[in-house]
Amino acid sequence: MSPARGTPAALLVAAWLGVGAGAALTLVGAASTVAARPGGAVTLGADFVAGSLVAAGAGAPDMAAPSPAVARVAAERLAQRNARRALLKLALGLRASGKDSVAERLGCSAGAPPCKDGAALTRLEAALAAEAVFEASEYFSDGAVRLRARVALEVVRGALDPREAADVPVLDDAAPTALIVDAAGLGGEFGVAPTLRAGATSWTGPVLYAASAKAAAAEVRAGVRTAKLKARAAAGADLTLADAAAEALKQARKTGALVIIVAVKAAGK
Repeated sequence: MSPARGTPAALLVAAWLGVGAGAALTLVGAASTVAARPGGAVTLGADFVAGSLVAAGAGAPDMAAPSPAVARVAAERLAQRNARRALLKLALGLRASGKDSVAERLGCSAGAPPCKDGAALTRLEAALAAEAVFEASEYFSDGAVRLRARVALEVVRGALDPREAADVPVLDDAAPTALIVDAAGLGGEFGVAPTLRAGATSWTGPVLYAASAKAAAAEVRAGVRTAKLKARAAAGADLTLADAAAEALKQARKTGALVIIVAVKAAGK
């Protein structure tokens, strides 16, 4: 792929990212807004079942560079920077808890910076920059670069809910290592930081989603002791459990147990 000299950089980036070929990409960092669905393959966007956020970035070459190799160095740095920006844009658009998006939680105007909670925005930007893994790089003959950046959705939740030293999970051999919460038929939605409530007790912790109880039981990250709970109601991403589940939530909060939510309604359906 060797575009003619003088082609506008924005058009070059669009071409390298596949815009116009059914890719539905957004050119600020070129991330898609593909909705995640349980068990579905998501190339770009949020996959709540896999627990990952993927964005694309491209870097146009400097047509005045003495060689494609020289042009590629700067193009790759630009592609990485664009991919990180795309990750931030995607992250801000995700639902956090309840019916609030991450951007709304941070008080971002029109869903983008500047945000009222500048400290949380800084944490999010720093976490995405530190944890992004770049993959599937493509290098073109003229020095252009296209790549993807991937982070765990838990990175976003961690930036929203930083844990102090006093909140470090403690070991408890009797406590569950994961809570498997059946939310079938409640119309709940995906979120990076959903809150579980049982009476006066609540817990917001690391979360995964599963398409079925069987898939949740087979999740290796669940550990060796799981507690199965049934949700009674959903409000956006948040779930209300029976009052009897309060003790399980207290144990989960103490140990930092994983939450696996089963059969949540797919976003966008």
